[in-house]
Amino acid sequence: MLNIRLNKNPNNYNDELIETQVYQDNYFPEHLKTNPKILDSTTIPKIIKELYTETLSLVSKKMFRFAALGLRIIIEEISKHFGAKKFNLQNKIDELHKENKISDSEKNVLETLKNFGDDAAHNNIIQPELILRSGIEIVESLLIKIFVFDEQKENLLNSVTKKD
Repeated sequence: MLNIRLNKNPNNYNDELIETQVYQDNYFPEHLKTNPKILDSTTIPKIIKELYTETLSLVSKKMFRFAALGLRIIIEEISKHFGAKKFNLQNKIDELHKENKISDSEKNVLETLKNFGDDAAHNNIIQPELILRSGIEIVESLLIKIFVFDEQKENLLNSVTKKD
């Protein structure tokens, strides 16, 4: 627990600044950096971009329970975007896998992230920050693979075609 002593003596102004900085560093840490490929993409749905930035903010604010839920909701929205019709998220992930939209390893990782969100919501289990940051990196990679890569490939092919 952080013990902050507030100085009431105006002659100790520097001590107050140091204590304020300690407070800010502990309760308002630097935000995680957003991936520009995700934010600049025109093919990633707006709701997924919003959920991505909100989830980054939650991890930065050390709100790990809610960040786990954020990762789960992103997976839900990706599934909806690709037309997964099943009722629960596990079945939607299975459906994406059957349709070859995600690989075996991506399916396993998405199931793990889904379980983190489920554990946070139903069992009050909180994942460590490092695990959630890894989860965000995995979601970033998946978003780039399924949304951005095709956009970049099309732009590249169009630029080659225009030169002919």
